[in-house]
Amino acid sequence: MTISKADIYFDQIGCFGTKVVYLSPRKDEFLTDVNIQVNRILSNHFEIADNGNYLPEEWIPHCALAVQLDEKQFENALKIAQTENLEMTGKVIKLAVVKCNPYRDVKIFDID
Repeated sequence: MTISKADIYFDQIGCFGTKVVYLSPRKDEFLTDVNIQVNRILSNHFEIADNGNYLPEEWIPHCALAVQLDEKQFENALKIAQTENLEMTGKVIKLAVVKCNPYRDVKIFDID
């Protein structure tokens, strides 16, 4: 996989149901290309049911701020995230494929 370092711009708050609050980067050409490349590499190892949310046309890039929340925690986390200025820029230097519950790194790619 050939990926060059790139800037990433986080500028939106989002949520998955009422369990996860996340910071969302702009889904630009760089992120779309990375997702396509990762899917090409990994698609032979998973059934679509296992990774359907990560297919290029379905994928929502995100950085979780809070997970596994109950209703009150979700309301508080969303309220805090919406009142703070969380807009930021970062540089992508590594790409990690991870497994959740419990969290563990499956594969980490250094980016040139």
